[in-house]
Amino acid sequence: MIQLDEAQACLVGGMESMSQAPHVIRARDPVSLWTGQLEDSLMVALLDTYCNVPMAGTAENLARKI
Repeated sequence: MIQLDEAQACLVGGMESMSQAPHVIRARDPVSLWTGQLEDSLMVALLDTYCNVPMAGTAENLARKI
């Protein structure tokens, strides 16, 4: 809106609900459904797979370099 010159200022908001992230079982057949391990999808989503460190750890490492 500001770039279109329709407003001089905008008030925006948002929220997170990370406590609602489900636990999942990755299963392709009925047998693995019963033998599979529960996976916390939030922890998987917050993992930096490039260096295998949680993203908060990556942010801390970058902050130390600055």
